[in-house]
Amino acid sequence: QDVRKRSLNFKLHTIDLEFKGNSVLLVDDSIVRGNTSRKIVEMARKAGAKKVYFASASPPIIGPDPYGIDLPTTNELIAADHSIEQIRKAIGADGLFYTTIKDLHNAIQIGNNKIKHFSEGCFTGKYPTPEVNKKMLIKIGNQRNFTRENPSNSTDEEGESYKAMTLI
Repeated sequence: QDVRKRSLNFKLHTIDLEFKGNSVLLVDDSIVRGNTSRKIVEMARKAGAKKVYFASASPPIIGPDPYGIDLPTTNELIAADHSIEQIRKAIGADGLFYTTIKDLHNAIQIGNNKIKHFSEGCFTGKYPTPEVNKKMLIKIGNQRNFTRENPSNSTDEEGESYKAMTLI
């Protein structure tokens, strides 16, 4: 997380002339933990933005993805237990907008109208396979935390192996 925060300073720079005294709309692909969004809003304010609005191109992410996408655990996802208003305050924006799940479906179908079913569990909590349940998501979260804390060891104290817990 520290590296992520430092790298943000290297890859994002404001042009004060564009921000000073203006209301700005910042658009990002998603809001996961909220840390990056908060930093971006702070940068816009520091550059002199009068108002800062933030838009996410995805719906709120409320759950992990057990199919191989490395998302944080539910406990780390800001939208898992915060309202849009609480997230807006947490990131320091004057307004916060999310794409709706319906709009996401429509956007996907514009590219390929044959797609009728989506894996949207990280947005809705409804996963397309029956084996994904709360217990499994907790186990995957424990795996992620364990391997993050013990990168060279894939077996915990109870002998539980955490090499391949995703549903790929």
